[in-house]
Amino acid sequence: MFTFVIASVVWTAILVGAGYSHYRYRVEHNEQYRDQFGANYTGGVW
Repeated sequence: MFTFVIASVVWTAILVGAGYSHYRYRVEHNEQYRDQFGANYTGGVW
């Protein structure tokens, strides 16, 4: 049981870290996406 708890914590940390990295990437490349998609740019996560 303890091992499962540790694995869950580690997995959650990995997911949160990946999500944060993706968010930072999108913020830093905002202008690039706006230029690429033009008027269709929504600023959404996807």
